Amino acid sequence: MDLVLQEKIDEFINVLATDTRLIEIKRLKEELLNDQKLLNKIEKLHNNPYDQVLKQELFQNDNFKKYKELENEIYFLTLEMNQVLNKLTDGGRCFNENN
Repeated sequence: MDLVLQEKIDEFINVLATDTRLIEIKRLKEELLNDQKLLNKIEKLHNNPYDQVLKQELFQNDNFKKYKELENEIYFLTLEMNQVLNKLTDGGRCFNENN
């Protein structure tokens, strides 16, 4: 792998390690996993995804609401990162100059 590409990847890793959104979503995930009532509601929603009352109940939980917002932000961040990585790797194809 060429040095410039490796440096850019290292930059990505450093940025991600300190990204407040990622830190916060990890913290929220731990809290949500420790809330058994909330987990039960999530399981019920998986069994009945069209239950609007249950969805409203879930989004009344501030931690759940913030988690879902961050989840969306991180999804779009990932898309942006993939675009940059594709440019850095010549359309997603890493190659060795010696080949």
